[in-house]
Amino acid sequence: MIRTFTDRVNYAARHIVSGRPTNRTFDGCFECSDGEAVVLALCRRAEKNERLRQAMPRYIAETSIREIPPRYVGREPQDVSREHRSIARAVAASRWGEDYAAAVYGPIVETRKNMIRAEVHSDDHAATAKFDATPWLEQATDEAIEQLAKCDYGGDYAADAVAEWSARLFDDVAAVFAYDELARCGFECHVNPGDAEAWIAANRPHALSK
Repeated sequence: MIRTFTDRVNYAARHIVSGRPTNRTFDGCFECSDGEAVVLALCRRAEKNERLRQAMPRYIAETSIREIPPRYVGREPQDVSREHRSIARAVAASRWGEDYAAAVYGPIVETRKNMIRAEVHSDDHAATAKFDATPWLEQATDEAIEQLAKCDYGGDYAADAVAEWSARLFDDVAAVFAYDELARCGFECHVNPGDAEAWIAANRPHALSK
């Protein structure tokens, strides 16, 4: 079973574009109590991937493609996934106990406050992940932080290095690189400038004062 949200969306997107018949693994991508979030993520990707957009109606009901995105305007698919799985987990825990809920949905994960938002995607937008760049900044040299700022926090080698380093911490990021190894299409990373500069001002102001 594919467990992480990004892994499931990536698999579903690749399967849809391939044109292969559905299988149990594909169906399982939508069966983790967050099927609407998976469809939402696929619809968002389809806005930038014409092959995916054209193929989706052969795999997903057109009513879902039409009706789900408007329900979650302004919300990130991963946030919708966490919300739906949190509700399902709470129901499972109340009915069958915490051990069962943990086995099916995993442990309760606390969301880190004041995270530095970052995103990495394959150049064909078939694989994408959002992650917290705070751990990278905490260990980065002043020179690395300066180079990241010089490229406006995205779209260059300094930003790519943030995603490459973060792949060791976040399965969703590693999944993007696993996809890129197969597709050979390249990738791009962007770190939220406001988040990064607020952290730098509070923790490493000298890094940008040279």
